[in-house]
Amino acid sequence: MDPLVRLSPTGLCADPFAPADSEGVPPGLRPEIDDLTDPLLRQALGWWRDLAGPGGTLPDRSRIEPAAIKALLPNTILWDASEDRSGGLQFRCRLAGTMLVEVLGQEPTGRWLHQMFGAETACMHRELGAVVRKRRPYFSEHKMSWADKPYYSYIRLMLPFTHHARHLPGDDPQRVALLCNVVSFVKA
Repeated sequence: MDPLVRLSPTGLCADPFAPADSEGVPPGLRPEIDDLTDPLLRQALGWWRDLAGPGGTLPDRSRIEPAAIKALLPNTILWDASEDRSGGLQFRCRLAGTMLVEVLGQEPTGRWLHQMFGAETACMHRELGAVVRKRRPYFSEHKMSWADKPYYSYIRLMLPFTHHARHLPGDDPQRVALLCNVVSFVKA
């Protein structure tokens, strides 16, 4: 069974600039696969595992069939992961489900992560970056302070995908190129 990791639920990030551990993982990440009890997120994890290849091979984004995850789509956001000119990671929203568009109050498709979440971008960037670097799913729990709704919490499952068909010459075809985030909202 693949490791799943949970981020500490103190706001979005207690300290988005706290040093990462020796493997580059932000503080508060630890294996807690049994804590993922949300039915929507369990369904998303099961779907991702069914797409994964033998021996823990990451699924390719070409295997995503929207009809197979119809119930997940409103709560799903897809992030393209790429390198910027300096070799750092950057994330751009490829597609967002209707529930997420409603919660965000704007259409995020085509926008960069840093254009959407202001001061809380640093923490989100570190979380998404950990999924890319570690090549495994993570989940996190947060308050919706970025949406002026701190009385709501959400749980986000982040699932990595490769993109064999689009890798550049010399690029690793197993590189994580897409993150599928499925979000479940919980009223406090």
